[in-house]
Amino acid sequence: MSVTIVIPTLNSCNTLEKCIKSIKSQSLKPDELIIVDGGSADKTINICKKYNVVFFKCTKGLAAQSNLGIVKSKGEFIAFLDSDCIAEKYWLETLYNSIKSKNIIAVGGRLKETFTEGLSDKWRTQHMNQDWGAKKRIDIPFLFGCNFLCKKWIFNYIGKFCVKYDSNYEDVDFFKRIKDRKLKIMYNPHAECYHLKKDSLNSVMATNYKWQYHAYPLPKNVRNLLLRLTIYNPYKTFRYLIKDILSYNLSLLLYDFFMYFYHCFYDIKKYLFSLSH
Repeated sequence: MSVTIVIPTLNSCNTLEKCIKSIKSQSLKPDELIIVDGGSADKTINICKKYNVVFFKCTKGLAAQSNLGIVKSKGEFIAFLDSDCIAEKYWLETLYNSIKSKNIIAVGGRLKETFTEGLSDKWRTQHMNQDWGAKKRIDIPFLFGCNFLCKKWIFNYIGKFCVKYDSNYEDVDFFKRIKDRKLKIMYNPHAECYHLKKDSLNSVMATNYKWQYHAYPLPKNVRNLLLRLTIYNPYKTFRYLIKDILSYNLSLLLYDFFMYFYHCFYDIKKYLFSLSH
């Protein structure tokens, strides 16, 4: 059985080399490593050349990058790993052993945050964690796109990632289609990766907005814009506030309020952009 690892990149030179090294050090060696770059302006391409990986360019967004990796892959299994993650030595072996069952279509691992000291990083860890806990589960709604392994044939059966999700939500949509067909996915926390991201207030709010953008009616008309400004954004803020209060993370409350204003700002910006296009 052959395994291909696909890594989408965009200006990832600060983390990509560590990511590649972690793959080269896997207990189960992948048969192929494909990197699909989204138009980096840094030294990402130089790092790819240094490690002699299979390299392609695609500037149409995250979903399109992943899809190109799928098309070019030769493996019967495809693993996806974000370029700002490093995989623990037994990550791929653990995922592979879990997916051997005929009933399991995809298996995802646990992502642990490396940076948790700064307030922005604490807020990301609290509200944007990419794991489903410390136990194996098959009752999860989706697997996080940052690290999972799946059987390649599934892309021919239900289709690839939807390209309209150019930065986030492509994983939620993909696994929803799998679940709709009553197919099984698994979460195995013993397949561990480490997130190398370090955030500022602006970066964590921008990423959080991208995460939640497609979860509610898009702000492309006045009605939807008003719904987001007056109902959905307050609801999200209230939910975050309650979580932080109940967990005694009172230092994060100010960030929760910031989220409301950031999301409103981005919604208005999206709406104005839609008017001009």
